[in-house]
Amino acid sequence: MAVDFIYQPGHLLAGKYRVVKPLGVGGMGQVFVVEHVGIGRRFALKVLLPEFRGNKELVARFEREARMAAGISHEHVVQVTDVDFDEQGSPFFVMELLEGESLEDVIARDAPLPLGRAVAILDQVLDGLGAAHARGIVHRDLKPANVFLAKGGKLPKVKLLDFGISKQATQDPADVGLTRTGMVMGTPQYMAPEQARGSRDVDHRVD
Repeated sequence: MAVDFIYQPGHLLAGKYRVVKPLGVGGMGQVFVVEHVGIGRRFALKVLLPEFRGNKELVARFEREARMAAGISHEHVVQVTDVDFDEQGSPFFVMELLEGESLEDVIARDAPLPLGRAVAILDQVLDGLGAAHARGIVHRDLKPANVFLAKGGKLPKVKLLDFGISKQATQDPADVGLTRTGMVMGTPQYMAPEQARGSRDVDHRVD
């Protein structure tokens, strides 16, 4: 089914990002390849869909995804470089542009993976998680779809994606409503039991 993307190539956002082409679509947002008009460098830009911009909780969750990822400076976590709003008031954030494929796609095509390859991937996943946990951030939705294998060098480099439902150990009062006790968040097949019960007091061990 054809996707109706909200921006067309050439569209300029915030006076600095020119859309090159659409890249993907999710439940709440769309992703585009954009070029910064000042420096000529290409990035990935994720924007919240217009129908959700009036939903304060979803806007807050979207902005938190950017804030959490931006707070972790590590080679195995996708780097967020900017947060802004488009002309209609929809929030967007800008990330490094990655080429490669998700671990989900790799598993679907190549499973079972050779032990050495699996260990090499998981070693990088753990490095990225360790950096997040050191900042007091619990991902809470770690799954193959959110592990990206970026091209570059002799071996793919792992990048952890999608901090949209992440949780900070020392929680900002503004985020409390997004993680109420009893609210189940995450992907059931990859969810720890305490997370599935909707406990608000989960820590890094659920990852």
